[in-house]
Amino acid sequence: MDLYIGTILLLPYGRTPVDLLPCDGRIMPIQQNVLLFALIRTTYGGNGSTSFGLPNMQGLEPMPGMQYYIVARGYVPDNV
Repeated sequence: MDLYIGTILLLPYGRTPVDLLPCDGRIMPIQQNVLLFALIRTTYGGNGSTSFGLPNMQGLEPMPGMQYYIVARGYVPDNV
């Protein structure tokens, strides 16, 4: 996908697209998501040494069946 890492998208999919992660507040290992961690750090949770949290946007969708996703793999913004 040709998007910047850290971009949040609202999509009407029933499954998680490639290179995206659901914005459901889950805790992620830093080692598997180094660039995304470099952008959002521990803003949404995690301990900052081995884990970090994704934003939790559940319940904020404008319509049923939609979900927010964050780009985990893509272009690297200049500020990383």
